[in-house]
Amino acid sequence: MINSLEELRSFLVDTILEKSRLAVLEISGLDSEILAISIAPESNLLECWQLMREKLALTQRWPVIVCGWDGGNWINSISFEFSRHVFNNESTQSLINRAEQLDVEAFFHQQANTRDEWWTPITINQTIKSELELTRNQFGAAPSQQQLQSYLDSQRGDPQLAIESYLFNWELQYFPQQAISSVPNDYWDWYQPENQFLALALLPTQESWQTLVYLHWYAAETIGSDLAAAILKSWQSRYGAEIVAHYGTMLQLLSQKRPIQPQLAFQLAWQQYTIAPCTLALPGVSLRDHARALLHQSKWFLHERP
Repeated sequence: MINSLEELRSFLVDTILEKSRLAVLEISGLDSEILAISIAPESNLLECWQLMREKLALTQRWPVIVCGWDGGNWINSISFEFSRHVFNNESTQSLINRAEQLDVEAFFHQQANTRDEWWTPITINQTIKSELELTRNQFGAAPSQQQLQSYLDSQRGDPQLAIESYLFNWELQYFPQQAISSVPNDYWDWYQPENQFLALALLPTQESWQTLVYLHWYAAETIGSDLAAAILKSWQSRYGAEIVAHYGTMLQLLSQKRPIQPQLAFQLAWQQYTIAPCTLALPGVSLRDHARALLHQSKWFLHERP
């Protein structure tokens, strides 16, 4: 693992980052130092990340794009993002050890079979009507409200999941081609920071999923950083999903593989919505539309905010 700025500078000769400022981030409560490379605002961020991703075997440090929200100078601003107080000063190794023991599938199974108090007969009826209308607008037809209500009455878990699952399967049955290609075309655009300090942070790990034990993601406020990391580990194993950028409330990832079946895409969409509902709620995208997008997209965007 490279540990000095001199070593790092040698990797940047004759590259787009050759003239970047470099720094060692000494984070209180963190055993290992983090190296940082400044990024000019006009840079192609993905190109910068890919440059260091290709050198991972040599640097042995995972690269992640970070922006500073705290003002001040760029080193202090980026360093602040790694503050350990948001992890209750727990060590990265402790979080990693727990993440490796957690049962991700059991967590999602529990969530799928939990009915939130928000779901009342009124909210369920409103959701049924709005989702049926969405299907009718997209496909020119929809099942009857009675059909959907009858199915929902037989389910005991999360009503949103049941409604979306029923309609997704109905759309696949009656409109098989359109049901996997009718996709919103802009909501997954990656966030581009403006007027903020930008840096490529090189973490003391080669594992993408461990980013979440170094940088706190807002979605972990609800589920815990250990579980968030475990979920990222499972996506990395199944889809080759790798974290490119971490902006506090937002994660941007590249997946090396896409779901090979619509039902697998729906399962992945449900998992992403479960831990980061703002991903779909803010742009107003349905779970089944998100599933369709995941069949075609290698760039993932997850968002959860207060």
